[in-house]
Amino acid sequence: MECQSQPDPFVHLKAVGYLSFIFPVVTIDKNNTVTNFTHSTTIGFPTGVNLLYSESFGFSFEFTPIIRSGSGTSKVSNLLFHPGTMFRFKNGFTVISRLAFETSGTVWFHSCIQQSISKNEGS
Repeated sequence: MECQSQPDPFVHLKAVGYLSFIFPVVTIDKNNTVTNFTHSTTIGFPTGVNLLYSESFGFSFEFTPIIRSGSGTSKVSNLLFHPGTMFRFKNGFTVISRLAFETSGTVWFHSCIQQSISKNEGS
């Protein structure tokens, strides 16, 4: 009886980290609409790791501290944990479905589509 070995699911495993920043332009809730830079400034710093299990699939883990400044002070007003699955396509598009868990108590789901504009060996 011949024993067949199973392929190792971690052969392709690759970790890629990133750091970016976000400026919400307008924040809308049921009570009001606030534009950034009017009375205070809000900026977020998404920091994450993408674990790529193949050329077409991976998981993304992102943490985003949200910093609000105004009236002479600044503080971390919220922290977002944002895990999700990544589906990568050969034409440079990636579809990411994410859950969002905020320290404010909010939980939500969203998807995003991204396109690589430039890619080289070093980045």
